[in-house]
Parts: sequence; structure tokens; C-alpha cells
Amino acid sequence: MSVNFASLVQVNLVDMIGMSIGVFVLIVVLVEIVRWRKVVLPIFQGMSLGWVIWLQIVLQTIRNEAIFQQIDVGFERGKWFSHSLVMWGFILLGISTTLNWIYDPSGFPLPIWHSVRILGNTGGVLLIIGLASIVLRYTSDNVKRDCGSGGGYLFAFLLIMVGVTGFTSEFASELNAVEIVYQVYVFHLLFSAALLASAPFTKFVHAIGRPLLRLSENYIAALNSNQTTPQLMPILKLEVKS
Repeated sequence: MSVNFASLVQVNLVDMIGMSIGVFVLIVVLVEIVRWRKVVLPIFQGMSLGWVIWLQIVLQTIRNEAIFQQIDVGFERGKWFSHSLVMWGFILLGISTTLNWIYDPSGFPLPIWHSVRILGNTGGVLLIIGLASIVLRYTSDNVKRDCGSGGGYLFAFLLIMVGVTGFTSEFASELNAVEIVYQVYVFHLLFSAALLASAPFTKFVHAIGRPLLRLSENYIAALNSNQTTPQLMPILKLEVKS
């Protein structure tokens, strides 16, 4: 019989901490938007092109920059592979966590064959494979390793620990290994909290920063191609480091 995680750590406590972290992240994001006002402005100016064109640019940017990860011309294949797996793995995990919170607010473990758990486990596998690909690329390339940032390493470490402790706590629960499941689950919650709290300061911000930057550039290109619109200055010094 699976271990009930709600009996280990109160669901209300987890929800309260999660909401507090969410408020903190939201405040930091709002402060950053002020700094990125030159990036955000063309998006609003793009409304002068009409709603059809404005929405078309949004959808094209989501398709190219988020779904297909076409971030740069010549984007290396290995990087595309790892980025896509991590992104889709995290999205699936987020969806499954949300669905679990909606349909199972008590926190009692769902059967392993339940669609929500299958969705979450699929996302977890994609995440782990993507992270393994990232680690392999960095450990086999001296240039990448030397150029890596502290925030990037912290982000990767926290993602890895969230994935590993998540699967470990799940296996321990299914095996009813009560002697270790509590410790592993607590570590999973702590790493998850650290990942979310540090999101605005690590490469987690790429999930919003890069698509937003490309969206702004696409609107600038569209506005500049309109003969009745004054030429806009390119966005400078606001690039998100890869």
C-alpha cells in the first residue's frame, strides 16, 4: 500500500508555503518588468497593427520560440534537444501537479496507473533525460563549462534534485518504505521550494525572458515594416544570456 504523503507533511502547510513563494516571485517579476519596460513597450505598440496581426505575431512567436525552441539561427542540435525535453517535462509536471491539487486536494496518493500520475511520470522522465543531456554537454565541453554561470549551475542542480527526490519519494511510497520516505519527501519539498524561490535569479527566467524578448523584436520588425509607423530603435543591452 502506498504511503500517504499528506500524513507526513500537512497539505495546508505545503499550500501556504507554495503561495508565499508565489507572491514573492510575482513581486520580483513585477519589479523586473519595470526594468524591461523598453522590451514590453513595443508589444503594446503592436496593437496599432490590428488585433489579427497582433495575435498572429503572438502565436508565431509561441510556436517558434517556445514550442519548437527556435531561439537562435544555428541553434545547436544537442542544446535544442535538452532544452525541449526540460521544457516539456516541466510543463507536464506542472499540469499534473495542478490537476492533482484540483482533483485530489486531500493529498492521498493516486493509483500509479491513474492518468494524472502517468502524465506526471512522463514529464519527470523527459525532465531527467533532458537534464542528463545538459550535464553530458557541459562535462564534455571545456568551453561550455568555463563559460557557465553560477545561476545556471544552481538551476540545473535544483532541477536535478527535484527530479531525483521526486521519483525516489514515489518509489519509496509504492514500496511502503516508511523508514526513508519521510526524509526523501521533505527534501523533495525543500528543493522544490528553493527552485521556485530562486526562479527570478536563475536560468528559470529564460522561460519568460527569451520568448518575451523575441516577441518584442517581432513587433518592432512588424512596426518598422509599416510605412506609416516611425522607425523604432532596436532593443539593446537587454539580452538574456544563454
